[in-house]
Amino acid sequence: MYKRQPDTFHQVQWFFQQIPQKGLQIAGNKDAEDSLRYWPGLHNLALLELFGLVEVRHGPPEQGKGWCIETVERTPWGDALLAALHAGFFGDVDNLLALESEEKVPFGVLQQALQPYFPAWRKNLSVPEWTFRKGAHVFKVSLGRIWRRIAIPARLTLDDLASAILNAVRFDHDHLYLFSYRNRFGVEDQVHHPYSDEGPAGDEVEIGDVPLRVGQTMTFLFDFGDRWEFDVALEHVDPEMAIEKPVVLEKHGNPPKQYGW
Repeated sequence: MYKRQPDTFHQVQWFFQQIPQKGLQIAGNKDAEDSLRYWPGLHNLALLELFGLVEVRHGPPEQGKGWCIETVERTPWGDALLAALHAGFFGDVDNLLALESEEKVPFGVLQQALQPYFPAWRKNLSVPEWTFRKGAHVFKVSLGRIWRRIAIPARLTLDDLASAILNAVRFDHDHLYLFSYRNRFGVEDQVHHPYSDEGPAGDEVEIGDVPLRVGQTMTFLFDFGDRWEFDVALEHVDPEMAIEKPVVLEKHGNPPKQYGW
């Protein structure tokens, strides 16, 4: 069963609670070093330091290693902000339950807790929702030097696109696959084979709902053993092309043998 990962807000909240007043020792503690990569993530830790919510004491650089961290310490500003959030937001059970039920924490959800301290805060950043994109989507699907140009209606799914790709290179369909691409925020999204234990599944995601820019490429990984990796570039969207199923528009090169014999 698919289990969504905690979002950044909850990762940071949890991380603050783990920092004792004397600071969190990182150097020499492999478990702590590994944990930072996920809770809250090194990029989030860098942002916390940038905005003064924590103080990071840096160790001497070591060849072959990345960011060398000795300790992470709380700051008065970080403590004050966390206290304000607890008093103004987390202390309200209804607000907390509403936040926990969100798939993603919306922009501006904490404004009510912080507005008394920042009276000039009047507006919030808003991100428009992705709108279903109608029309035939034309993809150039490349595997090494060979490629196929495939058109597919917006109302079909990524599972239909997977079948069209495999049919175009005369591959059997008897293995799992994975689509991966960068969403509008630069974060990698993954869509899995319907038989996978993870989600979302390819037969649940319609082509018109995939937030690719024209010219953007996603990866189609087929067969986790042999690892056939296809580049799938969205060339354009044609609202006038009337098709009801995937169509191979152009072929270049002969496909490889799937099993080498």
